[in-house]
Amino acid sequence: MTTPTAAPAQPLVWSPTPDEIQQTSLDKFRRLVNARFNLNLSNYHELHDFSINRLEDFWITVWDFAGIRASSRFDRVLSDPNALPGDLPEWFPGASFSMAQNILFPLHPANTTFCSPKAPYHWPHAQAVALIEVPEGGGLAESDVNSRAVKVTWGELRRRVALLAEAFRRIGVKKGDRLAHVSANTTSPVVATLAANSVGAIYSLIATDAGPQAIYGRLAQIRPKLLFTDDAVLYNGKQVDILDRVTRVAERLQADDKIDSPLQFQVVIIRNTRLPNASPTWTSTKLRGLEFSQFVQQTGLNITDSPPHKFEQLPAQHPVQIFFSSGTTGEPKCIIHTQCLLLNMKKEALLMLDLRPSDSFLQVTSCGWIMWIYHLVALSMGSTAVLYDGSPMYPNPGHVVKVVSHLKCSGYGASPRFLSELEKYCSENKFSIAKQLDLAKFRMMTSTGSPLSPKNVEFFYQQFPKRAHLCSISGGTDMAGVLVGPSKMLPLYGNFIQSKMLGFDIQVWDAETGERIDDTGRPGELIVAKPFPTQPTGFFGPPDQKQALHEKYLDSYYSRFPGRKVWAQGDFIYQDQPTKGLEILGRSDGVLNPSGVRFGSSEIYSVVEKFPFVGDSIVVGQRRPGKDEHERVLLFIKMRDPSVALGEDHIAQLNKAIKAAYSARHVPEHTFQVQDIPVTLNGKKTELAVKAVVNGNAAFKPSSATANPQSLKEYAQYADLESVVAARSSAKASAARGGAKL
Repeated sequence: MTTPTAAPAQPLVWSPTPDEIQQTSLDKFRRLVNARFNLNLSNYHELHDFSINRLEDFWITVWDFAGIRASSRFDRVLSDPNALPGDLPEWFPGASFSMAQNILFPLHPANTTFCSPKAPYHWPHAQAVALIEVPEGGGLAESDVNSRAVKVTWGELRRRVALLAEAFRRIGVKKGDRLAHVSANTTSPVVATLAANSVGAIYSLIATDAGPQAIYGRLAQIRPKLLFTDDAVLYNGKQVDILDRVTRVAERLQADDKIDSPLQFQVVIIRNTRLPNASPTWTSTKLRGLEFSQFVQQTGLNITDSPPHKFEQLPAQHPVQIFFSSGTTGEPKCIIHTQCLLLNMKKEALLMLDLRPSDSFLQVTSCGWIMWIYHLVALSMGSTAVLYDGSPMYPNPGHVVKVVSHLKCSGYGASPRFLSELEKYCSENKFSIAKQLDLAKFRMMTSTGSPLSPKNVEFFYQQFPKRAHLCSISGGTDMAGVLVGPSKMLPLYGNFIQSKMLGFDIQVWDAETGERIDDTGRPGELIVAKPFPTQPTGFFGPPDQKQALHEKYLDSYYSRFPGRKVWAQGDFIYQDQPTKGLEILGRSDGVLNPSGVRFGSSEIYSVVEKFPFVGDSIVVGQRRPGKDEHERVLLFIKMRDPSVALGEDHIAQLNKAIKAAYSARHVPEHTFQVQDIPVTLNGKKTELAVKAVVNGNAAFKPSSATANPQSLKEYAQYADLESVVAARSSAKASAARGGAKL
C-alpha cells in the first residue's frame, strides 16, 4: 500500500520543459559533475545533496566551471574540511586573484576548465555595452536629451577603472584602506568599487537618501581615507541636494577624529549632469573638496588618460567591501565581505539565474542595498547591467517596465511591493503590459526584499510572458548572497521559493529545541549548517575593539543555538512537503522591513527618544498572516507626562525628524500612544513580544524574563488595526464637529 501524496498548497504556475532545462548552464554543470565524479545525478535535489555532502568537490567544480582567472590556484577549498560555520575556516587558502580583474575581463561562460592567467583579454569586445545608465523617469525613445539612457562600453568601463586605480595609487591608497561613497545608482560606484579592489582597498557605499545621522553613524566606524559624494540627485521628480549634507558629516568626522589620515582626507565631488537646477557648491572652509577632474589631475593624470591595468593579486579572503547592517541593536554593523563574493556571484549568475552574455538585466536598487551587487553579477557574465536611478514609482510604476521593454532587457529585479503598485497602476489606468509592451526578450524577474504574495504571482503571470520565470529569492546583507531561491530545473508553485541554493546546507530548526524540522512542514529558524564562502570575516572597527567586535560577530550569527556553531539567518521559514517549496514567514529578530526596505529599530529610537515629551517608545513591524500583503511599521509612544495626550502635532514632529535623519521610508505608517512599554528584567524592550501580539498571534505567551507582561494586553487591540484607526478617525471627526458648534 502506498502513502498518498498531499496536494500542493499552491498551484503550479511555471514549469521548465526538458529542452529548456538541457540548454541551461545548470544542467551543463550537472553533466560536468557526473563526468568528473562518475555519478548519475538526474535532478536538482540530487545535485543539491552533492553540493552539501561533498562541499569541497562542489566548490572546486564551481571554480573551474565559472572560469576564475587566478595567478595562483588554491591549495585546498577549506582550511579545515570538518569545520562548522562558527569555526570560521579559511576559504581557498593559497589562491591569489583579483575580483576586479575577473569582472572586467570575464572568461566566456562556454569555458568549463581552469584557465591560466595568460588567457587572452579580448572578451567582451571593447565596443560591447557593459552598462546602461537610466535616470528617473527617462530611458525611453521619447525621453528628452537630459533623460536619455547612456551606454558605457566595456572599453570605457575598463579605462575609467584603470584611471581611478592609478590615481588611488599615486595619492597613497594601499591595501586595507577604506574608501566610501555617498552615491546614486550610476556608473561611478561601479568604477570606484572595481578601482578600489584593483589596489586592494575596501569600499563602502551609502545611498543618497540617507540622512546625516545615518551617514555619520556608518562612516565614523570605518574611518575612511577618502570620501566620494554625488552633488545632487533626482528623486520623485525633484532635485535633492546631497553635497551640503555630506559636507556637514565630513566636517563632523574630522572634528571627532573619525577619519583615517587627516592630512590626506578629501571629499571628491561627482557632478550630476542631468540636474534641472544649478548644482550645489562646496562651501566648507575646514575641509578640502575637489571636483573629480581635479582629484585626478592632482596626481599628474588627465581625465582622458588610459593607463595600463594593474590588478593586485590578493587572497580569497582579502576584504573587498564593507556593507552596513540595518542597525537593530545600535549603530549598524560594518560587515566585512571578501573576494569570495566573486565565486558566489558567478555561481548565482550561472547556476541560479542562467544569465547569458547577450542578456541585459535591470535591478531596481539603491547603492545602500545589498542587491546593488547584482550589477557586478551581470558584469561577471559579460552581460549588460542597466542602472536605474531614482524612484521606481516615478512618474508611475509602469515606467520601469516600459524601460525594460524599450531596452530589450532579459530580466529585471524588484520587490513584491513594486509588483503590487504596478498591479494597482495597470488596473486604474487600464494599462496592459501583455498587450501594449514588447517583451519578446524577457525571460525572468527576481523578487526580493519581502515575501511574494499569491496575488503578486497571479498578477505577474496575467501580464508577463507565460514562459517567463518569476524568481523569488531570499538571502541578505549579512552573507551577501541567496540562501533560498529559484531553480531552472524545478516547477514553480504559487508564491513558494523553489529551492535551497547549491552549496548551502539550508535546514529548518525548531526555534526552541534546535531539532531539525524540514520534513515536518512546521515553521522554524533558517539555519546554514555547513560553512559557505560568503561568510563575512567579521565586523570592522577600531583595533582596540577587535576582541569585542569578534565576540559581537559570533553572537550575531553563531550563538542562536549555543554550542552548535551553525549560521542562524534570523528568518522564520517552512518547507512545503509535497513540492519542497519554501516560504519565508518573517524576521525572527527586530529588523523592520516595510516595502522590502530593511532598517533597525534603533534608528527610530535614536530620533524619537530625543524629544522631551517622549518617555519611552517601541517600534515593530506588522504583517498579519492572510491579511497584509506587506509589512507596515507601527510606533508606540509612552508620554513622559502620562496626563498629556499624544497629539497630531507631536506625531508630525516625530515623522519630520525621522525623515530628516534617515529617509521618508523610515517614517512609521501609524503612531499610537500607550500607557507602558514591555521590557525584560534587564530593561530591554521586548520587540518580538509586541510584534507577536499586534500580528494576532493568539498562542503567544510572554517570556518569564518579561518584567511587565501585563502591559502587553494593551497592544492586543492593534491586531485589528482597521478598527483602531477607524475609531481614532471617528473621534477626530466628533471633536471637529464639537469645535465647529462652539
